[in-house]
Amino acid sequence: MKSFRTWLMNVLRSILLFSLRYTPTISVAKSTEDVTLCSLTSHDHLPLYLMCVKSFLFMSRRSLPILAVDDGTLNWEDITLLHRHLPGIRVVRKKDADRLIVPMLTKFHYAKRYRMDLHPAITTHNQKLFDPVLLTNTARCILIDSDVLFFSKPELIIRWIEHPSSKTLLLKYDKAFIEKSNRWGVLVFRILAKLQHTPQAAYYNTGIVCMNRTLFDLRLVEAYCKQYYSYRLAHTWLGDQPIIARLVSLLQSQKQTTISGLPSTLYVVLYQTNIRRNLSVLTCIHYHTEANKIFAFVDSLRLLYVTAFFSNVSKTI
Repeated sequence: MKSFRTWLMNVLRSILLFSLRYTPTISVAKSTEDVTLCSLTSHDHLPLYLMCVKSFLFMSRRSLPILAVDDGTLNWEDITLLHRHLPGIRVVRKKDADRLIVPMLTKFHYAKRYRMDLHPAITTHNQKLFDPVLLTNTARCILIDSDVLFFSKPELIIRWIEHPSSKTLLLKYDKAFIEKSNRWGVLVFRILAKLQHTPQAAYYNTGIVCMNRTLFDLRLVEAYCKQYYSYRLAHTWLGDQPIIARLVSLLQSQKQTTISGLPSTLYVVLYQTNIRRNLSVLTCIHYHTEANKIFAFVDSLRLLYVTAFFSNVSKTI
């Protein structure tokens, strides 16, 4: 069963990569803009990353600086493809990211250890926590995962871009559903918050984070990473999500920012696949698990079909 699923994923990836040839190139804005769209991406996720960025720029009708950080798997063909589709994109190779990031973490032993550590099951999330936000050149950033796809105009994100403030936007899980389906995960978040004396942040998802770059306080990140190692949580499923969520929750309690959760009925973290029946009523979906990646490829192809390869926004998905 697993081999069939792998085969199907490879087929869908190839079809999507081929289909992307027929989409228009989208020039990236100059770095004088105040906001950068930042991601960590990989060879396997490259077609999804291109769909993520192109669907956002197409639906929002905006041009932003774009930063793509290599997780170490991008090859020269991948990078050529990125520049061909998104002229002006800034791509930072893994070796250059290491050279730039590691000196920033010299005084933060546990943060440096966590960033360089390899998770036994998830190979990218440690790097994802640090590199996109620390390597951006703008005051504000939109941190976005490669497996996010936009189906309509992201009004709340556009408003955040156009009206600078201290507000932080995050995806969030449907509270009732997550408490029912993942009650143990919610309990772990609550225990961690109690141990660290920080606000409880179980319901946020870091597939999209719109934040002021200065909020990424390495002293707090160091404290959270130290706790991960102290309680032997560094190699668990927790990943970067609770660190970012708890970071901004604490800063909100200190009145340094205000968190606004993006409405979970429009900005969807995919848990129930039946919500995909009518994509036109949604703003975006974060296909946040490997099990959901097949749906991400299928919905990408659906989106290309109904928008005539990003040339017609008026059709219904």
